[in-house]
Amino acid sequence: MPIKYQILTLGIVGNLLIAGIMYFGSDFREEKQSEVSSESLAELYETAWFVSSEASYLEHISKWNPDTFVGDFVDFWNPEVNLFPDEADEKTGVALARVLRRRSGHSRTDAGIYINPLFDAILSNRLDDAHFLFEYLFQGDLESKNLSFVMVFTPLGQSVYCGSTGGYGVDPCGRDADPVWPNGLTSFINSTNKPTRGIIRIDDKSGRSRFTLNQSLRFSLKDNNDDIIAAVVVGRNLFENLVLFEDKYSIRAGVYTSTESISLEDYGIERADGRFGIDDIGSMIAYAGALKANRGDRFSVPEKDLGASITVFPISNLRGAGDASLVVLKDEKASYQQLSEYELYTYIVIVIAFILISILLLAVMSKAFSGITRAISVLEALTKGKLDEALPARSGVLASDNDEVGQLANALESYRSQLRALEDLRSAQAERRRQRDTVIIEKMSVLADQLEGGAKELMLSDIQKMQVGTESDSDQDGETASIEMMSLAFSRMSDEVNSLIQARTEELEVARNEADDANLAKSRFFANMSHELRTPLTAIIGYGEMIAEDCEDLGYDDLLPDVKKITTSGKYLLELINSVLDLQKIEAGKMELYMTSYSIEAMLDAIRDINTPLAEKNANRFLIEYENGIGTMFQDETKVSQCLTNFLSNAFKFTSEGTVTLTIEPFDENGVEMIRFNVQDTGVGMTPEQLVTVFEEYQQGERSTKAETAQRGTGLGLSLTKSYAELMGGRVDAESEKGVGSTFAFIIPRDFSNDEASDANDPIVRNLDDQSIVVLIDDDPAMHDVVRRTLSKSGVTMVGATNGERGLEIVRESKPKLILLDVYMSGRDGWSILREVKSDPELKDIPVVMVTQLSEERFAKSLGADGYFTKPIDRKRFVEEISRILGEASPSEQVLVIDDDENTRTLLSRILAEEGWQSIVANDGIDGLEKINELGEKGQKPSLIVLDIDMPRMDGFEFLEVYSRDIPAERRSPVLIFSGKDLSTMQHDLLVQYENVRGVQSKEDVPGLTALIKEIQQETGASVE
Repeated sequence: MPIKYQILTLGIVGNLLIAGIMYFGSDFREEKQSEVSSESLAELYETAWFVSSEASYLEHISKWNPDTFVGDFVDFWNPEVNLFPDEADEKTGVALARVLRRRSGHSRTDAGIYINPLFDAILSNRLDDAHFLFEYLFQGDLESKNLSFVMVFTPLGQSVYCGSTGGYGVDPCGRDADPVWPNGLTSFINSTNKPTRGIIRIDDKSGRSRFTLNQSLRFSLKDNNDDIIAAVVVGRNLFENLVLFEDKYSIRAGVYTSTESISLEDYGIERADGRFGIDDIGSMIAYAGALKANRGDRFSVPEKDLGASITVFPISNLRGAGDASLVVLKDEKASYQQLSEYELYTYIVIVIAFILISILLLAVMSKAFSGITRAISVLEALTKGKLDEALPARSGVLASDNDEVGQLANALESYRSQLRALEDLRSAQAERRRQRDTVIIEKMSVLADQLEGGAKELMLSDIQKMQVGTESDSDQDGETASIEMMSLAFSRMSDEVNSLIQARTEELEVARNEADDANLAKSRFFANMSHELRTPLTAIIGYGEMIAEDCEDLGYDDLLPDVKKITTSGKYLLELINSVLDLQKIEAGKMELYMTSYSIEAMLDAIRDINTPLAEKNANRFLIEYENGIGTMFQDETKVSQCLTNFLSNAFKFTSEGTVTLTIEPFDENGVEMIRFNVQDTGVGMTPEQLVTVFEEYQQGERSTKAETAQRGTGLGLSLTKSYAELMGGRVDAESEKGVGSTFAFIIPRDFSNDEASDANDPIVRNLDDQSIVVLIDDDPAMHDVVRRTLSKSGVTMVGATNGERGLEIVRESKPKLILLDVYMSGRDGWSILREVKSDPELKDIPVVMVTQLSEERFAKSLGADGYFTKPIDRKRFVEEISRILGEASPSEQVLVIDDDENTRTLLSRILAEEGWQSIVANDGIDGLEKINELGEKGQKPSLIVLDIDMPRMDGFEFLEVYSRDIPAERRSPVLIFSGKDLSTMQHDLLVQYENVRGVQSKEDVPGLTALIKEIQQETGASVE
């Protein structure tokens, strides 16, 4: 089918859909409007009925209520008021008071029980007189049909009076009347002392008359003692109101109950059939009752087939109304007729519009597609090279250069212009190609003249082929020949280039090897410098602190400042050495990060405690600002704290009597959650020139808090901070204004991720049933190599896996003696694997050791140690650690100190002696073994061995090897590594095999060493002699 007919079909279908949507939308809207109007109509009629009923009650019934008496009725029910002092009997004309005395037998001077003759008659049990008085009282309202009935009863239910008008339905006072009293007559009479409204239904026992529904008021007559002497019930037939309701609103109405339906016609009231447009009202009321079963007690519906609206609602909400509902019928024939005519006119308009739109659509498409057909013909001609073909000029009301056909014509014209330009371009390219080939041939000829022998003949043969190609008349053949010629030329040149590259590569390899050797020498130099510098610093700082204590004890206060300057300078030199070594580690790629998950708030609390004293030195105010619930982060906590402390110390140093604020702000950057730590100060600030070099090594801004004093620093703190930030996947930034202050930003990811981690090949377990097997599950391949070499010395076979799932498979297959499990791994971490192992009945008894990357201090504890120290010694911490390991100092506690530096041995011996421990010193590992053997001959052993690693003759590693091999287990002592050299990860791992190594102690931290000795003593028991 042609496209224009497809579009026409779609247009017709679309119009039909629109028409259908309009029809159903109109029908839906009409239905909703009908529902809303019906609800409003039901509320309107219900309100009108209740207003009418309430008005009737207030006008005819409420006036008899004792609580609302007004005017002439105010004293009717007062026992002490004479109701009829001057009234005469209407029949005899005799004074009513005289008639009552004659009926009662009282003389003129006799006094009754009450002044009110009605109360007197009831209490004297003269029921005839009471009947006479009630009849006299209510006769007017009954005759005028203001009331339908009045009933008076004694508290025991005895009838005193009953008067009625007859009227509609059963006579309330007739013999066959059967009032429906709520809970029985006696209960109804005595139910309450208050006047009560309600609806009373009166049925006909004989069935000859229809029931009635009556508005009623029940109230009690009370004597002076507030006792009930009678109950009065007055009522008015609701159908009296129904007559007025129909006439007022030009409607028909009836009552429907679950058992029957009643209209005014059922009471003999003459209502012409078709009154107010309603025919056969009885059937319609019954139909409304059937609708009530589905729609509920209150609704209004239009019934077009009946030509009327039907509204149903409860006849009253008063007690006794039961399920009686009022049915209101309103003639709507004229409205429904108008609505039908409107719908017919609407359908006619829709059909006409559909036809007109279809005709117009067909005309427009025919006109448009005629142009498209012509455009296709022109395009085919242009494709065949007939560049003179063009579309004829368009005419007509709908013709436009901006419509689709006009744009197509413009595109075809542009296409023809481009084809002509392309033809010109091809000619120009062919000419340039011939010129280029001529140049290449000339260059090749020059190259051939420089060659000899077979190479020259080969080159001349190539030149002859090129010349034949350039003379080709065909563009395609000429282009092919040109490409071949260029390929040949570049092939010849590539040989020369390859030779040059090969020579250059050899030179670069030599340079690379030289650089590697230089880096290795540099690493060795820094490692040796670490030991050689830290060892004398141990003596400088240690002796300086001891002299300071002696000065304080002996009262040499004038020497104390100079001694403290020595200690401070030593610590400053130590800081400089550590910074230089850290930079060297970063440059060599050996700086390790120890990632843990920790609370940011806890870290900030620690930073606040550390830096508050620094802030107070220059009278600065220190603030930390962050949102509550900032959570945790997975980073190297130590290095993050170090970086922030570097920023803060700079801020405190260059700010005086100002404010330093640390602000923490999480934010998203390319889908990664980052945390920005901003350190802002109100200090002296920096110039733009200083800001450019602030993060470079050994650079210091010459700024100060006072004009004459510049602050001293190593110039490495900010450079280290920048390197740490980049190492942790982040960055640093700085802003500053001279005289205003500076802001330094430390930005890192909340969770560190290492995308460069790779897995090693999984091993295969075979024939290992009779061997001691240890399974290592760790995603670091280097760890596998270290542990495998270490365990092989003990005759243990290690099987490794670099991911948790493979590790579990190996464990289940081999049932190893021990499982070494890394905590932090990609994929499943160690904790989830541990839970699975311990929940498996077959695996739960296998010992599991958790292994993780820790800081140096934490690593020492992973070895079974209680601390880690590097030179030089922090005396205070050294003493605390020794005390923690060995407990209270005792001369019987012998500590063997093995160190090649005499100053260090003397310093440690003096510190131990001051704390109450006995020290034994050895110059190196060999000397230490001799001292141990001497003690063994006496049946003794040292309580602790403090061991240096880097020593001549026998270093610490060799000592441990011999010690664990030659000394029986019962004679071995705890070993505390005390080194001035930074241990590599490999060296740390090698220490794991020695069970007596209880910790690694820095020579920077002598007090920590002392505390560590005390703790080892507590763990191993009392002193060993």
